[in-house]
Amino acid sequence: MNGNATRSDDFTITVEAPEFARLANMLAAVIERLNRLDEPDEVLNVHQASKLLQIGVNEVRGLARGGHLPAAKIGRGWRFSRRDLLEWMRKQARANAAQASERPGMEPRARKE
Repeated sequence: MNGNATRSDDFTITVEAPEFARLANMLAAVIERLNRLDEPDEVLNVHQASKLLQIGVNEVRGLARGGHLPAAKIGRGWRFSRRDLLEWMRKQARANAAQASERPGMEPRARKE
């Protein structure tokens, strides 16, 4: 048998190695999301979101207006879930890492101290 097998009294499942790795990654992502449910959430205004993301207030507004940042327009102002913004940043980081790995020779530069 080439794959990993799991046996129970009622059934046997055989999973090939690449599929097993994909399923393990999916399970890890679900567990990470479940663990984050315990994180306290708070509603932020545009200035607080700007400080959290370390970008300008106008950039926060532009990203929210364009639908690129998870936000809700309430009255004349934008409101943000701290938890959603942190999740958005995690997704951006994963996408950036995946994109960088697709371009050979594009390693990150060392930061000057």
